[in-house]
Amino acid sequence: MWLRHGSWFLLVGMFWGCTTMPGTVTSPPATAPVFQADETDNVLLQSVQREQELLQNTCAHNQFCDQVHFTQGMLALFQNGEAATASFQQTLADAPKGPLADSSTRWIQFLAHRTALTTSTDEPTEALLEAMKGLVRTWLSQQRTASMAAATVRTVEPAKSQDQTV
Repeated sequence: MWLRHGSWFLLVGMFWGCTTMPGTVTSPPATAPVFQADETDNVLLQSVQREQELLQNTCAHNQFCDQVHFTQGMLALFQNGEAATASFQQTLADAPKGPLADSSTRWIQFLAHRTALTTSTDEPTEALLEAMKGLVRTWLSQQRTASMAAATVRTVEPAKSQDQTV
């Protein structure tokens, strides 16, 4: 009888030992970035981050804070998962029925359950994550282009108004 119960303890002990061995797949902490940035990404991220910091100071006056918070969430996907979730939640708080509300909700859901995807070594899952990273890059590039265009318009408008008064 002792032999029969002892073998169960041995089997459970071996199973437990295998699950705690180094090299087993563990889920990333919530603060871990979702995407790893390369050199090209870093240039883009730094540029958009500077622009977003300036926009955040004026967004309350212009009522486009949801877009600023959403873009900050997209930036945070390369830096900190918890910060990304907080930015997407702020987007929803600013405009619960706005154009970015559905996307923010989906990102929050993804970030809450991302451990199932990030621990997978499945090729389709990795391809999906790369596609998502490409879409995030595209969004950030568009935000950078829009900010640069808005800055150009602001510098050209005063020049036009001066010409009109002459």
